[in-house]
Amino acid sequence: MVDANNAMAGDSANAVPANGPANPVSAIRSGLEPQLLVHEEKEVFRGGDDASFTVIEATVSAPGNDEETYPILFAQVRGGQPSAVCVAVRDGKLLLAQHWRIATNSFEWEFPRAMGEAGEIASATAERELLDEAGVHATGRRLLQMIHADTCKLRDSVAVVEVTVDPAEDAGIPRTTESTFAWLRPEEIDQMIADGGIMDGITLASYMIWKAHRAEA
Repeated sequence: MVDANNAMAGDSANAVPANGPANPVSAIRSGLEPQLLVHEEKEVFRGGDDASFTVIEATVSAPGNDEETYPILFAQVRGGQPSAVCVAVRDGKLLLAQHWRIATNSFEWEFPRAMGEAGEIASATAERELLDEAGVHATGRRLLQMIHADTCKLRDSVAVVEVTVDPAEDAGIPRTTESTFAWLRPEEIDQMIADGGIMDGITLASYMIWKAHRAEA
């Protein structure tokens, strides 16, 4: 295991290979030898929905033991096209939407998000979703970070995008009647999280990223 503290302190002998990246944080992500060798990948299921939900089976082995292989299953949507989550900011407040989610059989508070379209950049996906879902126009946008929703079972990339909204704008009438919108102060969202009112992992991660970038400003 890489000692992250040593790596961050510049302990290149322990964390950065001679031919690896100079940035110690990058070394933590990319400077290690893979623990599995992938011999083959094949599609074992593809859904007929708009998401093109796909299950892929990878045949893998441990390094130095190619004869003993085993399968690992993971999923992706829309062929791995990046999706986007929209952190909409208006006059210091953030927009949350409440949806009924069949997977959890419950209402969930979330940041608006959408799967990307072919050829569409992620920040444009976030801006489009804000308009489609809440009827709100963006006045600016900023890509904060790319994340993976589940590094074990999902081959995906999710763009966390901060979208600024004019204070005169409000969440309009949604395209469906299945959504509820709320502009909330960060302190209110903090309390919702403490009370267990926000359980969506992408929303929780995106909020943490947004707060980290706000602290840097």
